[in-house]
Amino acid sequence: MNRTIWYCTEDSTIYPDETTAREGYKKFLVENMCEDNYNEDIFKLCYRPITFEEYNELFGDNEG
Repeated sequence: MNRTIWYCTEDSTIYPDETTAREGYKKFLVENMCEDNYNEDIFKLCYRPITFEEYNELFGDNEG
């Protein structure tokens, strides 16, 4: 199965879908006391769709 997931380019957190990625971004803003600073451009820059295959190529264990 090679479904699309979302990941954060800042901390490599993965999310099952775009909705959950957006919730993760909003949670980050709240935790850093800047919830009024939601910015769609920053979301698009830092949260990206990627397939499992692509994710594993980028971040997978390359030993063996």
